[in-house]
Amino acid sequence: GYKPGRAEGWRRELLSAMHNVSIRSLLGLRVRDVDCAFKLFNRRFVDGFVPSFHYEEAFLLVELMYRAQRRGARFVELPVTHREREFGESQCLTWRTARRLAWNTLRGSAYARVLGGWQ
Repeated sequence: GYKPGRAEGWRRELLSAMHNVSIRSLLGLRVRDVDCAFKLFNRRFVDGFVPSFHYEEAFLLVELMYRAQRRGARFVELPVTHREREFGESQCLTWRTARRLAWNTLRGSAYARVLGGWQ
């Protein structure tokens, strides 16, 4: 799925757009929104999946989608309704989260593309 509009405001929209562009550019992943956690996979792409790293942030799906794409998966993304939170705050807009996300993106890209991992 993809979120056609984010309820968290323009900062979250900008962070998401930057993250999606970096993932598409660095990994060649052909998806619109890697941040949307609503995903449905064919079991053959998930069976036996073991992540390469321990992720502190939401990068696990990026690795799973990249590896599935390498094995021939095609993605269909449908819009997912996204409503404003009733309680709590998003943790995506902290510097700590942004640093971890950048680190996971660079580490994952280097491992996948440069070192030939994530087969």
